Amino acid sequence: MFGVLVVRDEVDVVRLCVLHQLTAGCERILVVDNGSSDGTTTVLRRLAKRTPLSWTFDPGPYLQDELMTGLAGEAVRAGADWVLPLDADEFWTGEADLRTALASRLESGAVQVRRVDFVQRREQRAPEARAVLAMTMRVAEPTDVTEEAVQRFRAGELSIFEMQPAPKLALRASTELVVPRGAHVAAGLLGPIVTVPELTILHAPLRARSCLDRKAEHGRRLEQAGAGEFQGWQVRHWAAQAEHRRLDAEWAASSQSGGVIDIGPRRVPLVHDDRLRRALAGWVRTPAQQFAARALRRTY
Repeated sequence: MFGVLVVRDEVDVVRLCVLHQLTAGCERILVVDNGSSDGTTTVLRRLAKRTPLSWTFDPGPYLQDELMTGLAGEAVRAGADWVLPLDADEFWTGEADLRTALASRLESGAVQVRRVDFVQRREQRAPEARAVLAMTMRVAEPTDVTEEAVQRFRAGELSIFEMQPAPKLALRASTELVVPRGAHVAAGLLGPIVTVPELTILHAPLRARSCLDRKAEHGRRLEQAGAGEFQGWQVRHWAAQAEHRRLDAEWAASSQSGGVIDIGPRRVPLVHDDRLRRALAGWVRTPAQQFAARALRRTY
């Protein structure tokens, strides 16, 4: 089982993602760095020296479909039996490890895994690895993504966290795999798609206020790439809001203060859920460990 990842400017979580997925059952992770400038490249270079990670740097246009499909093909040629399309802010978990959960699904072409979104504290302005440990709240019962829900989101009446994120697929290896953006669907499958309830993806999409600026930039890149009307509708909405300097209101609707998110005058209470914190606590360095690591690098 190989993980495949296209990443750009995710320095706060890319190390956590790689270490977590390798521990969860991935044999190797293949990465394309799509032009990071925040230190992500340095993290990947260090990880590649001590973990089964291979990576390349491609600062070209943001063509996630092509990049992810290329990585999937590389994984299959290298002998992968399953391919996991990863995002740096997603952490696959299960009652058993991933390999055990997938081993009994060889009659399927892909397995569908639900995602759970976690909400950050309002005061977290800049992303840092430790910040994910504060993401211990979520919406109790998100609604389905419907045309009406998307319209309400765009009108500032609904938080993105009040909508159930689309599930993702783990793909059985096939030389014909085509992986569209998001890996919510795929082509070239060897069999049907089945649901695996014992697996869950813990998702930390907005880890700080500045992440909204990055999401807006992502939306602008999608516009420039001529993306389809509904491709990346969330980030393209934030790109439009950024042009009108409305991202602070978007952050209030996308973060929690006192266990509540604020959508205009409407207050939505959240429920406590510490699964993300428990999954990542062992990989987050304390300030003392970070200082020691920097001192060691200076020495050697």
